[in-house]
Amino acid sequence: MNDLQEDVKHTFRRARWGLILRGLLALMFGIFALARPLQTVAILALLVAFWALFTGIVAIVNSLEVRHYAKHWWWILVGGIVSVIFGIAAFFMFP
Repeated sequence: MNDLQEDVKHTFRRARWGLILRGLLALMFGIFALARPLQTVAILALLVAFWALFTGIVAIVNSLEVRHYAKHWWWILVGGIVSVIFGIAAFFMFP
């Protein structure tokens, strides 16, 4: 067996518990979604709001870091601002 195969096997063995945990959490969320669909919609709406806010802040910070060597850095900034505005609006319109 070559080194690449050994590395992949070693990595999988180390990550196995994380994969099992993610699978169990996904299964639990699926059961919850089937049992309580209205609460699931509310949770997903809140998750989208958090995600938009978080990615917007990260995009804004990244745009400011690359402005010295990226010609069109301001497009990243605009996208970040739009994402933050969407996230804030999603929080205010949360069900």
